[in-house]
Order: sequence, then structure tokens, then C-alpha cells
Amino acid sequence: MQSTTPLRGPISAEARARRREIALETPRGPLPAIIVADRGGWEIALDRPDAVVLDLHADCIRRGTTRVHLTGRILPTLIRFALTRLAEGDATRADLIAVVWADRRQPDPEAIGSVLSRASAALRPVGLRIISLWGGTVRLVASQRSLS
Repeated sequence: MQSTTPLRGPISAEARARRREIALETPRGPLPAIIVADRGGWEIALDRPDAVVLDLHADCIRRGTTRVHLTGRILPTLIRFALTRLAEGDATRADLIAVVWADRRQPDPEAIGSVLSRASAALRPVGLRIISLWGGTVRLVASQRSLS
């Protein structure tokens, strides 16, 4: 049996990379409301399922019934930075280093990229992502449309 769909040649690696860049740079919608809670993050997340709750007491982020526990020393600090500072606008990698690695030695660029990737993966279940832009800028974007 033959297909009626015309065959296209293979897509070049450059074309695939450009399509991926465009997809990553395109926000999926506005950022959801971000609430920082010292205590009672579970109740706030249930009352406001459209909001992302940074629960400082439980050391996790929540959205509705989704909970992402933050482990390690650097990841929770980076997530706090992302949900407070990056929610207001873009920041530079220098800002990120000054806050996250304030009491530690300066990391190498590969370590920064690795930690940003882990933070972005931790934010994915609540519909957010951290992207790096050209020129050393980092941005918090919605990876899925807000529930509101």
C-alpha cells in the first residue's frame, strides 16, 4: 500500500536546531501567579490551583495537587531566585551567580548550565521553565498555558 502523503527529504540538523530554538523562545502564555508561603503552602495551593506556590516550610513548589520537593543546597536557592527575581523580569547570569553562589566559590560555566537545566526540569511539572538567552540572560517562562 502506498502513501498519498508526499515524502520530504531529511531535515537538516541546523533546521531542527532552529525550530527547537523558536519553540523554546516562544512563551506558552503568561506566567501564573507566584505566591511565596512561609507556612500553609498546601492549603494555598488547593485554594489557588492556577498559582505556583513556593512553600518555604516544606521546601517544595506546588501547583494544585502537584508537589515538587527541592533537594540539595544549590537547587532550592536557585528555584527561590527564579520564582522571586525572574518572575519580575530577566536577570543576568552574574545576578544568578551572586545570589546562588554567594557563600561558595565561583562555579565554572558548565556547572551553571547544569544547575539551570536541573532547575528547569524541577519547574516543568508546575508549568514553568528557565531558559538561557544569548548574552548571558536567563528568563522564567511558562511551558504550558496557565490554568486561569
